[in-house]
Amino acid sequence: MRQSSLQSFFKSNQASSTPQHTPSDSEPVDRNEAVSSPSIHSTQKASVSSTATESHFSLESIGSDIGQLATAPHPPHAEIKLQVLSNPWVPPEGYTFPTFTRVVNGKMRKQSIVREWFQKFPWLSYSLTKQGLFCRQCVLFAPVSVRGSRLGNLVRDPYGVSATQITKGIVNLEKHSLESYHIDADGKACDFIRMYTSNRGDVVNQMTAHSSELEALRNQFLKSVVATIKLCGRQGLPLRGHRDDGRLNSSDAQINDGNFKALLRFRADAGDSAVELYPKRAPSNATYTSKTIQNQLIEVCGNYIRATLVSDINQSFYFSLLADETTDVAGNKQLSITVRYPKNKSVNPLRPDWCIKEVFLGFVQVEDLSGESLARTLIESLVRWGIQISGLRGQGYDGAANMSGQFRDVQSYILQNYPLAFYTHCASHCLNLVLMHSCEVKDIRRALKVLSDVINFFRSSPKRQTILEAAVKNHFRGDTTTNATKLTKLCQTRWVERHKAVLKFLLLYPCILQALLQVEAFLNNSVSSQAETLRRQITSFSFLVTIQTLKLATETLLALTKALQKEKMDAVSASEELREVKSVLQDLHLGKFKQVFEKAKYLAHQHNVPVRSHRFGASDNEEDIIQHFYNNMFVPFVSSLIEGMDARFSTMFRTAAKINQLLPIFLHGTDCDVEKFQEVARLYANDIKPEDFLLELPRWHRKWNSVEMASIAELPSNFLTTLNRCSPLLFPNIFTEDILDTSCDYSHG
Repeated sequence: MRQSSLQSFFKSNQASSTPQHTPSDSEPVDRNEAVSSPSIHSTQKASVSSTATESHFSLESIGSDIGQLATAPHPPHAEIKLQVLSNPWVPPEGYTFPTFTRVVNGKMRKQSIVREWFQKFPWLSYSLTKQGLFCRQCVLFAPVSVRGSRLGNLVRDPYGVSATQITKGIVNLEKHSLESYHIDADGKACDFIRMYTSNRGDVVNQMTAHSSELEALRNQFLKSVVATIKLCGRQGLPLRGHRDDGRLNSSDAQINDGNFKALLRFRADAGDSAVELYPKRAPSNATYTSKTIQNQLIEVCGNYIRATLVSDINQSFYFSLLADETTDVAGNKQLSITVRYPKNKSVNPLRPDWCIKEVFLGFVQVEDLSGESLARTLIESLVRWGIQISGLRGQGYDGAANMSGQFRDVQSYILQNYPLAFYTHCASHCLNLVLMHSCEVKDIRRALKVLSDVINFFRSSPKRQTILEAAVKNHFRGDTTTNATKLTKLCQTRWVERHKAVLKFLLLYPCILQALLQVEAFLNNSVSSQAETLRRQITSFSFLVTIQTLKLATETLLALTKALQKEKMDAVSASEELREVKSVLQDLHLGKFKQVFEKAKYLAHQHNVPVRSHRFGASDNEEDIIQHFYNNMFVPFVSSLIEGMDARFSTMFRTAAKINQLLPIFLHGTDCDVEKFQEVARLYANDIKPEDFLLELPRWHRKWNSVEMASIAELPSNFLTTLNRCSPLLFPNIFTEDILDTSCDYSHG
């Protein structure tokens, strides 16, 4: 800064000889001193050494004077602040401070500022113009007043200009160093010096650099947050805890704040610097760990996954819609929407690898459960997610009236707008309905009720379950191959689980009897009575024969139940599986039932159960008992299964008979009849060229009839394997027809 401006700014009269002191309201008064020298304020004289006015201590030589800054009407420029803070003027050795005399106990004493004070209190500065002490940090950065009181000594007024102030110098200076406004001003001074002495540029550049640095740190932190959410989602872990509000603590929380924050702390401990640093530096409104942000990020991840799936579906174009009604834990009604479509996993066009994909797209909340409303919700959801709805070629729902009825239902409303979206009842669900209807046979229904009661009796009580486990351990002592200790609950919809329940019950049958006998000894009359009733029911020969029959039926249908739930299952394959199982059921004659009877008889002899029926006594002829159970339980049960399969799957059988004519396994050894495919050509006239399709058929027929007999077993028997053997260049219309048949969900749901 130019010298002339400094001279004009600090222009002052330096010839003051006798400083006059007027104590401020806040200055402490020495009561003892006032008593010993009552005339001290009126009699004390202060003489200033002439040294203070020597010419070589001019303003030009000392630079900025702190006293002038304290009384200036406007704040000093930044350069002056930096000069005063970084290079304060200190009177040199030999400088004589103003001396004050006072009378104490009748004696004259001389007092002046002590030079050691500058070393003990580094913030002290001496003003040549005011001939007193100032706190340079407070002069430059302290407020004008604190709690309504003006800051005087050391801030706006000089200190050390009276004998009283000098006497209490150490005490008052130490007291000042502890004042909150001084501590705050000292911090601001340090920040000011650091900012102006660094090479980071001006404030704007520093703020820009700081923002860029914080933004980069935030982006890294967000990557860690998203990775943590993905981990929780993939592993099925809930994110939130009992209390998860507030910032992310670096140490373990006193309460459970959820898996999300716990995993973030784990990342920080493992060396993730962004997770460790960002929560400490982030603004309170941008921590990105609140429950709201968690839900938003989960939604973003879900939308990204759905968009990827939708792009894959649109690339295939043809798809089938699978939907079902469900209710969440809060009782809200919603639709689960799934799409089934063919996909070529191979990037080599000469070696295709087609597969069936079934992808879940999301839940959609619904209020109106009418067929029209559900159909509108399904179509609007698919359109909103970006799916090309014109490629819809199939529908698959359960047997509920509002989903699959003939008139006012979902499938009919959708079929009106998309005539090629044919409806197919879920084959696995159909099979479950057949089994449930067959179980209405009196003996079967009674046996299942008893079986369910026994299972629930043990599973509903930890004490009774412990007794059963002890009985199992005692019975299978030394047998390391058996690890079953609990009964499996009967599932109402999945017969695969029912098969497991029946098998485990028969395996643990002797243990169950032993456990029921122990429970009967309980003092609780209701529980012991219930145990006795259950024991009597499961030790009847009728129950043993029926449970063995159920075992045979579930074993027969187990493979079919699993097969119908596979993604690759189509109408042709499902029909073949159903015909084979139906053939097995039709072969269950009297000879097969006698094997079932012998197993029940063996189990009865092991546990002293009399072999008899409800109709005959214990001394009846065994052949009569066999005929009784065969005619009244076994035949009605098996016949009901066969009739139910015919009724439920007749449509599938007819559909399979129509579409399987394109499969190579059915073309081999037959004559080419183009007329049989006229209906298919007209039906899919919008997807294929009917004339070209009919022209391709003879060449397609000739291709598979030329196969040698040794290779017949390798002929494609379903549409998925046929796709991998069909060239889209040589047979474009047949290839499209195969995709259509693969897309339509005829069996799986």
